[in-house]
Amino acid sequence: MGVGPGSLNGFSNNTIYSSQQLSAEEKRDLEKIEKLLENYPEEGEDFPFQNIRYVSSQLLVIFKPGTLKQDTIFIHETVEKVMRNRFQNNSLYIKPHSGWPEVECMGCSIDLVTLSPSINLFEVIGEYAKRSRVFKAELNIIPEYSIVPNDPYFSHQWNMYNPTMPAADINAVAVWDEAYVYSQGLPIPKSVAIIDTGVDTTHPDLKGNVGLGYDFTESSSYVNDRLGHGTAVAGLIGAVGNNGVVVAGVNWTRVNIVPMKASNMAEVVLAMEYAIKKRIEIINA
Repeated sequence: MGVGPGSLNGFSNNTIYSSQQLSAEEKRDLEKIEKLLENYPEEGEDFPFQNIRYVSSQLLVIFKPGTLKQDTIFIHETVEKVMRNRFQNNSLYIKPHSGWPEVECMGCSIDLVTLSPSINLFEVIGEYAKRSRVFKAELNIIPEYSIVPNDPYFSHQWNMYNPTMPAADINAVAVWDEAYVYSQGLPIPKSVAIIDTGVDTTHPDLKGNVGLGYDFTESSSYVNDRLGHGTAVAGLIGAVGNNGVVVAGVNWTRVNIVPMKASNMAEVVLAMEYAIKKRIEIINA
């Protein structure tokens, strides 16, 4: 795109503005984005890339509100030209990703840019930062999840997480990391039938993860646990995690515990048949 009549520095006249020309809503949008990115290093600052994974040869470029599509194209072309001149290499490319749709967030358009593998990403980020219409250019970071619950006794659950003897635990934290990513968008948690002495459904570390159950001893929906064993099992399986209460269960992120009270093997059989008919995926007896 060249500089034509009625334009200034390659931008349409109606897209050149100072911060005073922003509407109140646009200013609020920029403030929100600044808050989201306040920990991202500015040009010249050290970036802790040794602790960050990111997609190679890609950048996300965030444009200020009101930036026209033709202006974003011009910026990409300009940065590409600058980098070609800098490295004396006309085969270098900086182009919007072909499969990337038009994306807008809080008034700002966002482009995914693909670069030549030989280009230093941080130099390109610095070049984009010089453009007045660019709010931010950043790495396409791959999130690293580390889901360690804040429950006060989790540090004592050596069977879940044992940093001093890794082989002694079930590697729960790593599994939770994957389970968290996988479970996003899943509408229904897994159901687990616990056939035991009952479950204390009022326990503060089980609330939210316990559903309706049945007492096959008294033929009642009241499944209160007088012995405590069933409640302990329920806690191991699905005590609510990251709620600051006691411990975390193995499947605290996505579980629906169905308590079933049984006092003999005949009742256990009835409970198992009931769970199968209700299509409960997991039975603990």
